Amino acid sequence: MGGIEASQTYAGVSGGVGLNQINFTVPAGLSGCNVSLVVQSDTTPVQISNSTTIPIAPNGGACTDSAVLAGQIGIDAALAKGSVTIGAVQVDADQKQAAAFILRFTPAQWAVAKVNFSDPVSPGNCTTFVLPGQGGNHSGNPNDSGIPAGTGLDAGTITMTPPAGASVALQLQQAGIYAGNIATVTSGSYKFSGAGGKDIGPFSVSLSGPPSFTWTNSNIKTVVRNQGLKITWAGGDANSVVNISGYTNGSGNSYTQFECLAPIGPGQFTVPASTLLALTPANGSTPNGSVFVYIQSAQQVVIPGTDFSIGGWNTNTVNASVVYQ
Repeated sequence: MGGIEASQTYAGVSGGVGLNQINFTVPAGLSGCNVSLVVQSDTTPVQISNSTTIPIAPNGGACTDSAVLAGQIGIDAALAKGSVTIGAVQVDADQKQAAAFILRFTPAQWAVAKVNFSDPVSPGNCTTFVLPGQGGNHSGNPNDSGIPAGTGLDAGTITMTPPAGASVALQLQQAGIYAGNIATVTSGSYKFSGAGGKDIGPFSVSLSGPPSFTWTNSNIKTVVRNQGLKITWAGGDANSVVNISGYTNGSGNSYTQFECLAPIGPGQFTVPASTLLALTPANGSTPNGSVFVYIQSAQQVVIPGTDFSIGGWNTNTVNASVVYQ
């Protein structure tokens, strides 16, 4: 759990026909709404189960991961009345783009769309999943469907003012969805200003970031899966987390990918062997996959007329082609 071996108290048959069970003690120090959980065999070769998560709160009660999740109470209250209105602003260094959207969701729509507003694991954890294709996607949550399906709302014109240079008018892509290109993405304050429309009133939201960040051991060439993978970095800020992901090339119509979120403070994180062993090893010395590293941040912001709004950014993704052994 959370990359830590749990102490077993029982492993064997259960009360149902053909059903086995494992009883274990949750390791001390773990907490979060999506703590990773996998089962690893003690056989040779090692077998790894599918990856899942469980919520852990050290003192009982509701789990917490970040300030963003504090808005869940407001979301639930709005859904109980029939719909919830969500707003978001974002600066994407990879795409050199600023974006905003304001959408209204019914309970059924939100049940599908909410995955776009959460991470697959809590900070300090990893997960693995199988995706269609031959490899190369590092977008994160495999259930993330991109722009969530909802009813777009009119917020009027929206502009983004970068730390330096002229303001950028975000173009309406479709109802409730706005985007615009940025020449360069640098550290500093990004101000989103909405003139207001028939559905949403005027608003002003400022995001600070992205900060300077360097993956300091990006020269890795080989990943020995049963030894884990140590990633080190410099930079970032207290509001960010490090996104570490990787994959091995598929041999058919799918491939395996891992994703980890690491707290920024320690300056290092080790992807556990139990995560990497789920990936396919290379047959020789030719790179058979990649490792990606970047930092991301999300914070709750205020957009009048919405029930919950978030602002976020991410830095450029650094990629290393590696041999998984």
